[in-house]
Amino acid sequence: YTLTIDLLKSFGRFKFWEQATGLIAQWFYFPFIGMKKEVVYLAPANTPDFDKQYNKNPRNAAREWKDAILFAVVVAYIIRTFYIEAFKIPTPSMEKSLLVGDFLFVSKVHYGSRVPLTPLAIPFAHQDIMGVKIYSELIKLPYLRFPSLEKIKRNTPIVFNNPDEDHPVDKKTHYIKRCVGIPGDTLSVKNGHVYINGKLSDDTMKLQFNHYVEFKDYLPSEEVLVNELDLFDYIKHSDLAPFYNNMAYTNPMAYEMPLSPEKIVKIKQMPNLKSSVTMVQNETEAEQGIFPQNQSLFPWSRDHFGPIFIPKKGATIVMNTAHYYLYKQAIEKYENAGKLSLVGNDKVLLNNKEITEYTFALDYYWMMGDNRHNSEDSRFWGFVPEDHIVGKPLFIWFSIKNKRSFDKEQTARTGRREYSESFHSIRWNRIFKKAYN
Repeated sequence: YTLTIDLLKSFGRFKFWEQATGLIAQWFYFPFIGMKKEVVYLAPANTPDFDKQYNKNPRNAAREWKDAILFAVVVAYIIRTFYIEAFKIPTPSMEKSLLVGDFLFVSKVHYGSRVPLTPLAIPFAHQDIMGVKIYSELIKLPYLRFPSLEKIKRNTPIVFNNPDEDHPVDKKTHYIKRCVGIPGDTLSVKNGHVYINGKLSDDTMKLQFNHYVEFKDYLPSEEVLVNELDLFDYIKHSDLAPFYNNMAYTNPMAYEMPLSPEKIVKIKQMPNLKSSVTMVQNETEAEQGIFPQNQSLFPWSRDHFGPIFIPKKGATIVMNTAHYYLYKQAIEKYENAGKLSLVGNDKVLLNNKEITEYTFALDYYWMMGDNRHNSEDSRFWGFVPEDHIVGKPLFIWFSIKNKRSFDKEQTARTGRREYSESFHSIRWNRIFKKAYN
């Protein structure tokens, strides 16, 4: 910082905007001023009385502090917006790859920095502060992304904006999932595993599935589950009985727990174990809430899904009843192509005009969590358009381990599973570990 500012002063660059530009975009600004004939080298900036001799508008101490603070805020905002940003993993949807309590640095330049769509906002905040919206939609810029350093590769963790929200794109909640399908892929899910163009695509060692684990005489202690198995999301089956009102959840010697292949090995070594069964749904069992929310045409579940074509920019599809339901959201909401409607038998209208085919204007991606039974992802809300992509996780700079317990009272009040968390320890072995496995 000091070296760059002194160098700029030595060439007569004293204004705030000149120094800010020189610090943020050295690759651009130094060649720019170097090609100007009127720019000359004055003297080393650290020589006595340099400012008095060359700076026509020297700054006093108060102005120096004001400019320094403003400069720091501007630089930090630009770095956060266009270069790199820190994120925290709040949920277990990416376990065992990324854990709850991992703090990540995410690069925004790898996939092309995105120009803010709603620039009128309070810096360093996202949607709201204490429930109060902190951005304005008076100015809305068109989607624009700078050139990328690399293309998105299949099976890479990606940070993106949750498409299943009504905020402007850049103000939607940040999610991190694994990009299991890229534009042009045909994807299906069988027994929880992803197949691309008919071939198994999953790295099974990175995945977790819920297991029904039953013990003989006693349940393992919380110390064993948290310390030895490093489990975060586990629950006694008997605790679920009031919630589900089902006699199947009365076994006091059983747990429902997400297990990776490594943890399955440890579970099977426990002398008190009775059985461990993967909780995969039946292939013919349709699940509510699964995209595209039409069980009669698409009787799919989180474990059995597709096949489905992931739209690619320039790709053309035939418009029929099935494609109407699969791509209606993309055409209307993401591409803003107009109102899509279905009339009679396989007759599709776009803005009240019949269409027999449609060509996509954007690339789309399919995101899924590694914790396959505990992830809200594309299986529930569909495709992620390219303008929702935020960046690439680089490495974990800090990680804390929490304990989690099922909150019966809160669950009874809200009607959905609720948990309470408490700090347990720091995961020293995860610090500076890369986050893009």
